[in-house]
Amino acid sequence: MDRNGQTSLHQRVWDIVAAVVDEEQLELVDLNLQPLKKGGLIKVIIDKPGGISINDCQGLSSRLNYVLDVEQIQMNSYTLEVSSPGIFFELKRESDFLRNRGKRIMVQYRASDGRSQTTYGILTDFKDMSLTLLDEEGTQQCFESGSILLVRLDPLLFPKKHQGRVHAKRGKK
Repeated sequence: MDRNGQTSLHQRVWDIVAAVVDEEQLELVDLNLQPLKKGGLIKVIIDKPGGISINDCQGLSSRLNYVLDVEQIQMNSYTLEVSSPGIFFELKRESDFLRNRGKRIMVQYRASDGRSQTTYGILTDFKDMSLTLLDEEGTQQCFESGSILLVRLDPLLFPKKHQGRVHAKRGKK
């Protein structure tokens, strides 16, 4: 299949999946299609306010398996994966940034000296393809899209006072 065939197949699958996801009142965050000669992979990433449950993924997977079979997409066989964005999801589209305002993110960017830098903070705003975050020192930082290399969610799993080794206390024998 040529590049245009892959693009049209991806668009057809996106349209089918987006319609079903919308009916389920979910948001289609991303769709990854990897057609292979001996089967392929359709990976669907969904979200909703309050987060996604396993039941959401199972229900959507069942519906999509049925609909994709009925629509006879041009893949011999495929594996369907349905999941949430995950806690370290990469933010790419405007909807990703808007949905994740108020959450902790990691930004890799190209500094004025050309070096790659990384900073962490709370995503406070996203408009006109630039983002604003409140960093760990309480300072607002603005990043233009041209300088941004990577943005992903970065939940604070271990507060600084708990980082490092955990020492277990042993009781007396």
